[in-house]
Amino acid sequence: MKRSSDCGTNKDCEEKQINNEIRIIDGHDSSSYFWIMPIKVLNYSDTNDWENTASMISLEISIEEDDVDQYLAPFLYRYFDDELEANKKRVDVYWIDDEGNERIQYHSGFQWNLTENFYTFLSVRNIINDILNTIDALLTGRETEYAKKIREKRGFATWKLVYARNMTEEQIKRYNEARPKENTTEVGMIVDFYRRFISRLENMIKTGEENGYDLITFMGP
Repeated sequence: MKRSSDCGTNKDCEEKQINNEIRIIDGHDSSSYFWIMPIKVLNYSDTNDWENTASMISLEISIEEDDVDQYLAPFLYRYFDDELEANKKRVDVYWIDDEGNERIQYHSGFQWNLTENFYTFLSVRNIINDILNTIDALLTGRETEYAKKIREKRGFATWKLVYARNMTEEQIKRYNEARPKENTTEVGMIVDFYRRFISRLENMIKTGEENGYDLITFMGP
C-alpha cells in the first residue's frame, strides 16, 4: 500500500510525506490539531472551563484532526463514557430564562471542536490494548473491526476543501461521491504512528498517576 497524494499543497501533509510518517507533535499546535494530555478536574461546575481543570501541559501532544479521524476515532468512540462525571458536566450553553431561572445545556457524546473529551486511565489502557491488537491485524492481514475501519478513507479534508472552494450543494454532492473510498497509507507508516502514539499514552498514564492526575483529555481544534 502506498500513501495517497491527496495532501495537495498543505504544509503539514508535505512534511508528513518528507518525513515518511504520520505526524505527532510533542507540544501544542494551535491550528487544526487535537490536543492530548493528562488532566484532572478541580471543580465540576463546568468541566469544559479551563479554570476548573489542571492540565499536565509538559506532556501535551498534538495530532492533526484528519489523522485523529482516520486512525483514532474508532477507538475514541468506543471508549468514550458519557456517564463519566467529567464528561457529563461539560457546559455547552448557559442562560437565564424569561422567568429568571438558570438554564444549562451540556455537551453529550464525543465532541470534535474546542471541547474536552475525558478518558479514565483504564479506558486509555483499553484503547492501547485494542491498538496493539490492530497493529497485529494490520501486519498479519487478519481481518478485524478496527483494521477494516482504518482501511476506509475518512477525515475532514473533503469538507474543508469544498468549504474553501465555496461549491454549490450539487457540486459538493458530486465531489463527495467521487472522493477516495480506501485509505492507501502504507501499513508500516500506520504501525509506526500507533507505536509512537502508544508510547506517549503510556508515559502520560505513568507520569500522570505519579503526579495526582486521573484522566486524559482529547480536545479538537
